[in-house]
Amino acid sequence: MLRRTLWVAVVVGCCALPTRAVLIAYDGFNYPPSSNLGGQNGGSGFSTPWALGVAATVAAGSLSSGALQTTGNSVFTQAPTESLNRTLNFTLGTPGTSAYFSFLVQSPTTPDPNLSYGLGLLGTIDNLFIGKASFPPANSQYVLERFHGPGQVSSGVTAVAGATVLLVVHADFTAGNDTFRLYVNPTPGGSEPATANAVKNDFDFGTFNAVQINGTATYLFDELRIGTTYADAFAIPEPGIGLLTLGLLPLVRRGRLSAKRRSQA
Repeated sequence: MLRRTLWVAVVVGCCALPTRAVLIAYDGFNYPPSSNLGGQNGGSGFSTPWALGVAATVAAGSLSSGALQTTGNSVFTQAPTESLNRTLNFTLGTPGTSAYFSFLVQSPTTPDPNLSYGLGLLGTIDNLFIGKASFPPANSQYVLERFHGPGQVSSGVTAVAGATVLLVVHADFTAGNDTFRLYVNPTPGGSEPATANAVKNDFDFGTFNAVQINGTATYLFDELRIGTTYADAFAIPEPGIGLLTLGLLPLVRRGRLSAKRRSQA
């Protein structure tokens, strides 16, 4: 009877939970303000801390973009800066799969056309840069490109001083060239736009398990999300069904042991 009651509790509890997007990696940069980002190990979905040796500090408060929910603080990098890597605890890029990436960026001053800022995806065959470019012809706009400018595809959206921008990328992986779609400032909670601001499908990315806060400018970076659905690009990590089930499993095991002891008495 106890075993049956516990399993009913598991089922009812799981069913009572609302359906939510499930992030596979997230960092809201909930670290002490003014601390160096290098060595910080918060968030979820990562196997290593942020790499050391980068002039990046934690800024108090989150960047804001419409109705997007945020947590923690943000990252401030001051030129000249380096790139900051972090390894994920999973690998993406298997042919036939998709992934979504999103983050916030802002240039506090008039963006320098010769300096860049954004996110790098480090693949086994090639790398992708998502952000404000530093190479012509679109070096004042948000783009998709291979590192250092090759194959640049512009969104047509120009970076503006003090304007926080939400960048969302939909990646479709294949055995050949992969497809990346960039959405600039999509509405949080809405449907995936029918048309992307930029599409890049001229190279094979391979697989990857590392990201890079990538830039040479002075800029702010925040709210890094990785998921497998468009809704994940705007989600906040919360305890889900897995956590509830794991929490109840010890009770279920104890119930089984009690039942076994009674049957042996």
